[in-house]
Amino acid sequence: MQFNKFSGLLKGAQALVALSFASSAFAADYAYEGDITLCTGTCDSFAALELGSDVAGVVDIDVDASDSFTAADIASFEFEITSSAPAEPFDGTNPATANPLPINSDVAVIQDSVTVSGTTFTTGGTTDANGELVDGTILFEFTVPPFSSNSAWVIFDIATGNVQVCLFFSTSGCIPGATEAVIVEGGFDLVADYNYDGDITLCTGTWDSFAALELGSEVVGTVGIAVDASSTFDAEDIASFDFEITSSAPAEPFDGTNPATANPLPINRLVAVIQDSVTVGGTTFTTGGTTDASGQLTSGTILFEFTVPPFSSNSAWVIFDVGTGTAQVCLFFATSGCIPGATEAVVVEGGFSLGGGADSDGDGIDDSVDNCTLAANASQIDTDNDGYGNACDADFNNDCVANFVDLGILRTLFFQPNNEADINGDGITNFVDLGLFRTLFFQPPGPSPADPCTP
Repeated sequence: MQFNKFSGLLKGAQALVALSFASSAFAADYAYEGDITLCTGTCDSFAALELGSDVAGVVDIDVDASDSFTAADIASFEFEITSSAPAEPFDGTNPATANPLPINSDVAVIQDSVTVSGTTFTTGGTTDANGELVDGTILFEFTVPPFSSNSAWVIFDIATGNVQVCLFFSTSGCIPGATEAVIVEGGFDLVADYNYDGDITLCTGTWDSFAALELGSEVVGTVGIAVDASSTFDAEDIASFDFEITSSAPAEPFDGTNPATANPLPINRLVAVIQDSVTVGGTTFTTGGTTDASGQLTSGTILFEFTVPPFSSNSAWVIFDVGTGTAQVCLFFATSGCIPGATEAVVVEGGFSLGGGADSDGDGIDDSVDNCTLAANASQIDTDNDGYGNACDADFNNDCVANFVDLGILRTLFFQPNNEADINGDGITNFVDLGLFRTLFFQPPGPSPADPCTP
């Protein structure tokens, strides 16, 4: 009787048609990393602009997966161009002396479009099924002199990853090799946000003189890392970080100079910087780590060095152990070390969790690492290990389409445990999976970060 039903469903499968899937809107951060490869004209009169200068930053775009965006969808942007010249903070008026040179809302604006020499550049582009930027252009126009008097622009070509920083735009154009142009070669990466939540479990030395630091103080925040699933990252991949340490003491905003009175105490780019590595007591700590197949952080270290007094005069550091979730906040690092129990140390116990990026199917797995971005599958079961979870993969022979051949394979696996035809992942292939197969008939597997499917 059961196989008569099965046979009937086989016949019904012949009438199946393709289904369409809708993605969910999200705000995604995209990290950019590149280097100046061309510097012509007067660009070398700017401290931050020289061959080899690093261009890094983040743009936040309100966009759907597998969709398009325009200038109106760009929520924020913050980039810096840094050369080997001595550091010089931007004073708000003279970008020629600034190093790094900022490109943010204080000095530039997003523009819809501009036409030069018959070519129109328009802010906008597209994303793929995982939310990654695919193609398009992003235009910034400088609003501070001497840039503002010379029609200076920054133009990101999303497809190639190249950037042009151009002076005298209206007269000489903005193309590679223009008289007044800087060319940057690099690329965008979707940033995965990792949320941290922990509590102070050790507070020794003079740390209790800081309003935000006491036993039980909560440490929460987010670090944005441009990293894929089953991959590695280093200091350059950390696009953003913003943490706060909050105690039971009365709230007191950080005034920019005295962290001892601040509650909560911030740990962000206003007060700290990411460092590559540091060695103390014969032990070297290095920023970097790994992720697993679901994109979760699995091991590594992230180092922050405070840049504001009294921290900056005492080699104060924050060291996150990614694997254990433990964090250490340490003063007098060079003399007493930074290990649990050090004379001047705060120890936090907590952990990182992936979140904050696109999760189109609402299963708690970021689209950038979800092996079925449009089919909820928190378990991420992928029996045949092809990068497509069982929940969105009825292509059992891996020819990139679910068809009658796959239906035959399903029949041979009916009532068998733990196989690739167990679409709902409950441990056995049965009529539930046959019903799900019908919805996937004549469909390629996915979508997932494994796209495009290759037979």
